[in-house]
Amino acid sequence: MSLFHTLISVAALISGGVIFFFTKGTQTHRKIGFTYVLSMALSLITSFFIYNMFDGFGAFHVMSIISILTISIGMYFPLFGRSISGWPIHHYFWMSYSYVGLWMAFLSHFIQYMPAGWPGVAKGFVAWGIPYILGSVVIFKNKQRIIETYTKASVENEPAAS
Repeated sequence: MSLFHTLISVAALISGGVIFFFTKGTQTHRKIGFTYVLSMALSLITSFFIYNMFDGFGAFHVMSIISILTISIGMYFPLFGRSISGWPIHHYFWMSYSYVGLWMAFLSHFIQYMPAGWPGVAKGFVAWGIPYILGSVVIFKNKQRIIETYTKASVENEPAAS
């Protein structure tokens, strides 16, 4: 189970990263996004069958629940919330932060390999603080570009008026 969980999580890391380089709202965006969401769903489901880190329900399981909520909210907008004003930006933020959370989870697995003398707060900052800060900078820096590319793709993909 752990190997499958790891492999599918790597697929989510790759597809989630690749999607940032494509125009939003296109068929390519939807296909890569589907790969990301499916990979994340499988990763999150399998996470509940891994107990060797805490000998039971632990911190990673709590984070899996939060991740399920983040992705569910992110996917609500394109699937059911298109009538909500500004839904693309809501989708962008929720899905982007789900990806940041994935990096935080990934890096958390390497805390045990950080220098033994480091205090827990320093290890936590490396695994959680740095990805959150860098992710937030990238997300907000690209916000306007994302809105513009999504708007352009949406207009190009709409059926012609009859």
